[in-house]
Amino acid sequence: LGRRYDNETEMCCLSLGVAVLLVSVSCLGHVRAVRYHTCDSSKGKVNDMYIPGCETGDVCYIPKGHTKTIHISFTPFTKTQKVVTIVHVKVGWMSVPVILDHPAACFLSCPFPLVHAAPCEYAYNMSIYSSAPKFTGRIKWELKNEIGARLACVEFQGGVR
Repeated sequence: LGRRYDNETEMCCLSLGVAVLLVSVSCLGHVRAVRYHTCDSSKGKVNDMYIPGCETGDVCYIPKGHTKTIHISFTPFTKTQKVVTIVHVKVGWMSVPVILDHPAACFLSCPFPLVHAAPCEYAYNMSIYSSAPKFTGRIKWELKNEIGARLACVEFQGGVR
């Protein structure tokens, strides 16, 4: 620290480096508490899944009339032209398909076609209608390619309040 800097650029780079380090350290402390597990995905691998606003507890509840965004980071094992989202909720012994407003996964950070081994970020806004029934169950969220093979699949406890 007692070093003298010869020019403003050198000092600016040091300041920027310290700022990046502080942001990185604060991100390490960010907890993504919703527990999830991955399902069999023959054509890809899930890297991470999180839902902002669900940082505490074992169940991610969404109040009626509200929206939360699910983020799934995954890596496809194959070139893919199209991604479709399929969601089921298991309540008791019954598995119920969820009708999504936009099942075509056009909410990807990476352009089509998806490239083998290039990580992608998927995000979907889950909007819950005021008329939706209250429930708690196991949610299965799948991303499938154009031939129906799984690119990514996660399961977590969720519900509507």
